[in-house]
Amino acid sequence: MKKNFLTILSLLTAGSVQGQNIVSIPTSNQNYILTRTFRDTVRIAQLAAQRTIGQENHTIQYFDGLGRAVQTVQLMASPTYKDIVQHIEYDGFGRENTKYLPYAEQSSNGSFRSAAKTTQADFYKVGGGWDPAVMKTGNPYAVAVFESSPLNRVQQQGAPGTAWQPATDRNTVPSGANAGRTVATEYGTNGVNDVRLWTINTSNNGAAATYYAAGRLYKTVLKDENWINKNGTGLPPSKEGTVEEFKDFEDRVVLKRIWETESKALNTYYVYDDFGDLRYVLPPGFTGTTFSETVSGDFFELIYAYKYDARKRVVRKKIPGKGLEYFVYNNNDQVVFTRDAEQVARGEWSFTKYDAQGRVILTGIEKGHTGDDQSSLQSALSSFTGPLWEQRGTAMEGYTNNTIPQNTGNITVQAVNYYDSYTSIPGLPFNNHSAYSIRTQSLPVANKVLVLDSSPAKWLWTVNDYDDQGRIVRVSSTNHLGGNDIVTNEYNFTDQLVKITRVHTPATGTAVTLATGNDYDHQGRLVQIRKKVNSQTEVIQSKLSYNEIGQLTTKSLHSENGGGNFMTSIAYAYNERGWQTKGSSAQFTSLLNYNVNGNTVLANAQYNGNIAQQLWGYSATTSSTFNYSYDVLNRLKSGVSSGTVMSEALEYDDMGNIRTLIRDNGTAITYGYNNSNKSNRLNTLSGGLSGSFTYDLNGNATKDRTGMLLSYNQLNLPKTVSGGGKTISYTYDALGTKLSRTSDVGGINAQRDYIGGIEYSKTGTGSPVIERIGTEDGFLLNSSGAYSYYYNLTDHLGNVRIVLKKEGTATVPTAAVMQKQDYYPFGKTKSIATSIDNKYLYNGKEMQADLNGGTHTLGSSYILEGQLDYGARFYDAEIGRWNVVDPMAEKMRRYSLYNYAFDNPIRFIDPDGRVPIVPIILIIGYLTTSQPAVAPTRDLAGDAAKIQQAYDSYNTSIVTNSLPGGQQSQPVSKVLYQAVKKEVVKKVSTEAKKTFQTYFKDALDPKKHGRYSGRTSGTNTPEKNIAKRDKNHHMNETHGPAYLDKTFTNSDDNRVREQINITNSGGAITVGGTSGNRINGISPHNKRLQKYMQEALKLK
Repeated sequence: MKKNFLTILSLLTAGSVQGQNIVSIPTSNQNYILTRTFRDTVRIAQLAAQRTIGQENHTIQYFDGLGRAVQTVQLMASPTYKDIVQHIEYDGFGRENTKYLPYAEQSSNGSFRSAAKTTQADFYKVGGGWDPAVMKTGNPYAVAVFESSPLNRVQQQGAPGTAWQPATDRNTVPSGANAGRTVATEYGTNGVNDVRLWTINTSNNGAAATYYAAGRLYKTVLKDENWINKNGTGLPPSKEGTVEEFKDFEDRVVLKRIWETESKALNTYYVYDDFGDLRYVLPPGFTGTTFSETVSGDFFELIYAYKYDARKRVVRKKIPGKGLEYFVYNNNDQVVFTRDAEQVARGEWSFTKYDAQGRVILTGIEKGHTGDDQSSLQSALSSFTGPLWEQRGTAMEGYTNNTIPQNTGNITVQAVNYYDSYTSIPGLPFNNHSAYSIRTQSLPVANKVLVLDSSPAKWLWTVNDYDDQGRIVRVSSTNHLGGNDIVTNEYNFTDQLVKITRVHTPATGTAVTLATGNDYDHQGRLVQIRKKVNSQTEVIQSKLSYNEIGQLTTKSLHSENGGGNFMTSIAYAYNERGWQTKGSSAQFTSLLNYNVNGNTVLANAQYNGNIAQQLWGYSATTSSTFNYSYDVLNRLKSGVSSGTVMSEALEYDDMGNIRTLIRDNGTAITYGYNNSNKSNRLNTLSGGLSGSFTYDLNGNATKDRTGMLLSYNQLNLPKTVSGGGKTISYTYDALGTKLSRTSDVGGINAQRDYIGGIEYSKTGTGSPVIERIGTEDGFLLNSSGAYSYYYNLTDHLGNVRIVLKKEGTATVPTAAVMQKQDYYPFGKTKSIATSIDNKYLYNGKEMQADLNGGTHTLGSSYILEGQLDYGARFYDAEIGRWNVVDPMAEKMRRYSLYNYAFDNPIRFIDPDGRVPIVPIILIIGYLTTSQPAVAPTRDLAGDAAKIQQAYDSYNTSIVTNSLPGGQQSQPVSKVLYQAVKKEVVKKVSTEAKKTFQTYFKDALDPKKHGRYSGRTSGTNTPEKNIAKRDKNHHMNETHGPAYLDKTFTNSDDNRVREQINITNSGGAITVGGTSGNRINGISPHNKRLQKYMQEALKLK
């Protein structure tokens, strides 16, 4: 039996068993597959016994005679135990041209609903329906319009809602129309002198451009929902706001073009060498027709560059505005050494050692290696004939010392990972594992991480204990203050956490016990979070309610009498596309409008997910309004409010760098950039703000607009900030977790320590005292050992707008408003009132208040603010940009490495300072204010994986359509079919010729990503099968071309080989691994995993 589970948040669990008995009567005269998912233990002999819906879930998928899915029924899946039905239908060509929103029936028996299309329309009928919490529309479906050709290419893609239904002709939709707003796609080829053909020069250090001949590239033109044809009848459709993509005959993208105006295009070119390797990426800011590799000028400031060795491995990389980065590999193609430009200056390399399974075991810094350049090191590793891995031993932190680099006294180990067994781990704390599983083979059991710059060296341990299912049931860790944490986890049958108990023991003083309970309904939806601190009364921290299709509708905060009375409640609403439109409580209300305000079409209507208007107020009604305008690149041009008066107006360059910023109609702030404004690196500010910037070799600002001087550690995180009578120092561990912050401001010394969401404060020579403990909905404040609950009311971006403190009694709880906060569009605060020192503000990030200062001419009442710590970088809301290069810049080469949220901070957030995303209401607190985003762990990559996992899980949930950006839920699976017997015979013949391949994709930046392992199949040669799979591969942005590993004649061997490759590359990210794969090819809980592995190792 394979257990199914859906992870939305790391703390989502199934709670008490629901009492409704299952009544499941699949329609017997229909083809169907019944999937039974057990949420409680069951024996084979008891399979036919009666159970409740809380013990067992049913999903019935019905098929037509051609094997096509036509309906999916989730038995009793709605909050009121009604069936949720997904209707599916096809046109005469077998295409699913209309995709319907799921709906809830008024009955629950799992049967096939022959009238599903009509019932679905009634459910969403304006003025009708049987769930008032669901947005009504006469068009509860998304329609695709296909071209009239066998290619079946989509020309228009609509979405639910009247405004998004396809027009007869997309090019004739008039400006201001609240209809016909589809995403249109056109197909063609390039024209004469249309696209530049870049050729690598004979010196192999640059390129020059001519033009592709007409018809040599495939062209795709994309027009989003906001696009309007501004040209008259008889003229070609206007190009402004369109996106063009050109691919060559090998399916490689050579150009992405965005038309900012009818005559101005922003081009991103991709330049390949004769071997098909990506050598250069030329962003829109570069407009030349030739370049060579130089250490200054346009090449240095703007261009991405890559160099490969004979094995197609990236050995050198250049990011715009940064010095060169180098990579050295062993003969297993594993990255052993890396160094950036600052490390070159320091004469050091970062190193990685592996075990026999390819898992990372040791990382650190080496100095003084003989033959310090990349080619010398690569030659040494290529000719090395010794072992390529370490094993358990005594020579080096519990391992042998056989591989390069060998420890001869010139290396500093900074992180050690232990797998498989607790035995022979030197210095292992918490060494009591008898109560836990001994089945730990292949699992990470412990790790230790060095506190950077600690003397003597201080190590932080984390030790994992498991149950027999491979689930972590205890995590024991030490902290830099000398204390420790023991976290115990309890799971239900579906592997969901039901209770998390954390015992935090300080170095001196009394331990703090935090117990979190999570209750879920019969479908695994979170309905309650309970919290208990020490011996204080357990409270229901939050209670969640949903509408019939799974959208969150109500969140009630703080009850001390079992849910009888709550302090306050927040009501949520959505439009027909699932975009949030309301978050309202008695203390704060925010309304979001996109294309309409009620029934009135907005003058600045947005149809593609941009927010046109925000109304807000500090009660159940609104009193202020922000109106937003955007350019055709979806960059925020202005945000102007009434009621509470605030405004920002902006202009940008071709890379998205801000050129001018006007706030509250004051003096314009003008931004000047290096290289005569052909750079992403800010050089000067003038006008409203004045200041100059300098940078280190990695592109980090060493002097910013405050005039203070900054230094950075090896992870490009701030180490010291000094100037203006202030000195601030930060301490991190070797994985980038912030541990402490000390400040000397005018002779007043203060210290703040961070331990997994628990914060200590210290002033002067006193001892650190617990001050604050973060929670999922706010925080706890300590007063002599008694903890008070505080709650954050946020807007759709996670910005803290209200802080509430629970007062009153259990039966008559009251909400005391402790803080009110408004924000300008790019995050500068406008405080209304505060009686609490809460530093977590914009996006829920901690304000570094003393990183302020500078010179301005904006009036005596203007306050220069500090900067916000996002984890990977600090953000300066005063000027709307970061001061450090984006660690994930290669995922977003079209944009400046310093711009914030794609220049659209009303729609996007950046959970940890690396990648902007669209927030989702159910996980907004998780993404912005709870543990991964505030870096409580010592694994930023793992935290990012958790965030992505939460996003992915919610994004694919069948029972909801509350996804921003118009992404609607889909059926669980689609069954491929053949329409006639001839096609079936053809398919059987094809399958007989099929072969199966495994392949690798090497990371473009091995410092950030591991090697990706995949599998594919086809009837062509192995190389062609892989090339076909590699087209539009989801990893192409971060990894190089795919290349063959092995070929098989059956899919089982192929699948197992893929898993071995993932394991050898470090393991899947979601289970703490370091490969480029997010998930395993074979579940680690598969009972036959080890047998598969043993058999596969015999394969040739």
